[in-house]
Amino acid sequence: MQYILYICIILCLLAISVAILVFEYPALRGLMKASGASEFRCLRPLAGLVMAGAVVLSVLFDNPVSDAAADAAGDLPAYGFLAVGLSVILSFAVSKNLSPFMAVPYAFICALLGYHTAIDGRFDVWPAVRYVVLWVGFSFLCLFLAMLFYWLIAFVRNRSGHLLKQGYYYRFFSLIFSLFMLGAYAWNNCLMVTLFPEYLFGNTIEAAGMAIGVIAITAPFLLRNISVKSWSICDDVMDINSPSILASILSVGVTFAISPVPLSAECLMVSALCGISYLRHKALIEGEFVWRTFVATVVSSLSGFISAYAMGMMLRGTVFSSVMAIIIIGSITVMVMYMTKLRRKEIENRVLAARQRQMHSTEQSLSALEVRAEMNEMELLNKLEVKRKELVDFAVGVSDQKEFMEKVYDGLQEVRDAPDGAPKNKQLDQLLSSIRQRMYFTREMNDFYARSEVLHSDFNSRLSEAYPDLTEGERKLAVLLRQGFTSKYIATLMNITPKSVEISRYRLRLKLGLGRSDNLVKFIKSI
Repeated sequence: MQYILYICIILCLLAISVAILVFEYPALRGLMKASGASEFRCLRPLAGLVMAGAVVLSVLFDNPVSDAAADAAGDLPAYGFLAVGLSVILSFAVSKNLSPFMAVPYAFICALLGYHTAIDGRFDVWPAVRYVVLWVGFSFLCLFLAMLFYWLIAFVRNRSGHLLKQGYYYRFFSLIFSLFMLGAYAWNNCLMVTLFPEYLFGNTIEAAGMAIGVIAITAPFLLRNISVKSWSICDDVMDINSPSILASILSVGVTFAISPVPLSAECLMVSALCGISYLRHKALIEGEFVWRTFVATVVSSLSGFISAYAMGMMLRGTVFSSVMAIIIIGSITVMVMYMTKLRRKEIENRVLAARQRQMHSTEQSLSALEVRAEMNEMELLNKLEVKRKELVDFAVGVSDQKEFMEKVYDGLQEVRDAPDGAPKNKQLDQLLSSIRQRMYFTREMNDFYARSEVLHSDFNSRLSEAYPDLTEGERKLAVLLRQGFTSKYIATLMNITPKSVEISRYRLRLKLGLGRSDNLVKFIKSI
C-alpha cells in the first residue's frame, strides 16, 4: 500500500508540475523577458535558488496558504492523489482552446473540493465561496496596486536624469523585483507540489526535496514549450513601456506575498495590465483577450471540480456512483473533443481565409501583369507599325526623288542641245519653276503635320476646346513651338520668312490672351 501511495503521489506531482511549467511559469518568465531582467546572466541561477528556498521555507514554517489548502484537501486516500492530478490535466484539456492563460491553482483547489464532495457525499459551500471571493478580491487588489505603482514610477521617472541611466535602473530594479515576484509565487503556490509529499513524509524537508526534484526532472523536457510561450507573451502581450512592465511585476509580486490563498500568475498579470490601461487611458491588452482569460479560468475551475467529483464517485464503489461518474467523464470527454474540433475548425478557417486572400492577391497581380503585357504588346505593335510606315515612306521618297532628278537631268540635256533663243529660255524657266515647287516639300510637310497631329492629338483637342478661334496655321505654329523649334526652323518648315514667323507668334499671343511678361512656349506646354 505504501508503494501505491508513493507512485500515486509522484504521478500527481508530475501532472501538477507539467501544468505549472506549461501554463503558469511562462507568464512570469514573459514579464521578466519584457522588462529586460533576463539580460542579467545571474537571473536564471538566482531564480532557481529563490524559488527552491521559498518552497523549503514553506515546508519548514507555517504557511497560511498551505494551511488553507490542507483544509480543502483533508485526508486523501492513495488514489485520491492520482484523481486530483488527472482532474487538473482534464480541466486544461477542456479550456486550452479558449485561451492560452489558464489558472492552475484554481483548478487544483476546485479538484480537491470536488473529490471530497464525492467522497463525503455533501458539498461544503463555505470553503468554495471563500475561495471565489478571495480570488476575485485579490485580482482587483492587484489591479489597484498596478495603478499605484505605475503612478509612482511615472512620478519618479519625470524627475530623474539621463535616459540611459533610466534604462539601466529599470533593468536593475526589474531584476530585483523579478526575484521577489518569483519567491512570492513559489511561497504562494508551493502547496500544489508539497501538499501531497507532506502526507508521505510529514512536515519535513523531504517533502520539499521531493517536490523540487520532480520539477527539476520535468522542466528540461518542457523547456522548448516554456520558452516559446514566454516569448509569445513577451512579444504579443507585454509589448509595452518599461514603467508599465515594472509596475506589473511589483503588483503581481506584492499580491502573491500577502494572499492567504493560492493565486494564478496569469490572472494577476491580466489584472495588472487592465489597471495600467485604465490609468493610461490606453488599452495595453485586448478586451477579447481579457474575456477569454476569464472564461478559460471559470471553465478550467469547473472542469477540475466536476472531473475530480466524478472520479471520487467511482472510488466510492456503488453502481449508481459509478454510472454517474462514467456519464460525467464521458460528457467531459465529448466536450473536450467538441472544443478541440471547434478549435481545429477555427484554425482551418483562418488558414483558408489566408490562402484565399493570397490567391486573390495573386490573381490581382496576374491581372495587372496581363494588362501591362497587353499594353506593352500594343505599344510594340504601334512602334513596329510606325517604323514600317517610316520605311515605306523612305522608300517612296527615294523613288520620288530619283524620278524627279531623272526628269531634271533629261530637261537639262534638252536645254543644252537646244539652240539659243526664246524656246531655250522657256525650257529653262520651266525647269526652274519645277525645282522651286520641289523646294516647298509640300508632300513631306503634309506628312510631318499629319504625324504631329497623331503624336499631339490630346494637345490639339485641348487647344481647340480652349481656343476655338485659332486658324489652322496658328495651330500648326503652336504644335511646332510645343516641340521646341526656333523661329528660324519654323520659317523653313512653314516656307515663310522669319519676320512672318514673329508676326504669327505675336498674333498667337494675342489670341491666347498672354501679356508681355508671359512666356509663350511655357504656356503652350502647360496646355
